Amino acid sequence: MKILKISGQGIASLYDRFKVDLEQGPIADNGLFAVTGRTGTGKSTILDVMCLALYHQAARYQGVRDKKTLDQSDMYNNIMSRGANVCAAELEFIGVN
Repeated sequence: MKILKISGQGIASLYDRFKVDLEQGPIADNGLFAVTGRTGTGKSTILDVMCLALYHQAARYQGVRDKKTLDQSDMYNNIMSRGANVCAAELEFIGVN
């Protein structure tokens, strides 16, 4: 699988609509890149968006879902940005085979 674009809105620290286009600019010409930044800028959230788009769950919220006092909707309430009206996770990719 080759990831082309990652986009979303209202997930954790990424309140506004965002898009990471891996087909444009210097990222497109390199086979390897790093996601870097200060604490709270959304690095882990980018990975959450990929997992949510592919599997409808994110691994770092797995423990929240597994607690017997919480139901499935509680996991999504923890993923969605506080006060957000929209929560979306999108991933565009192609198979390499």
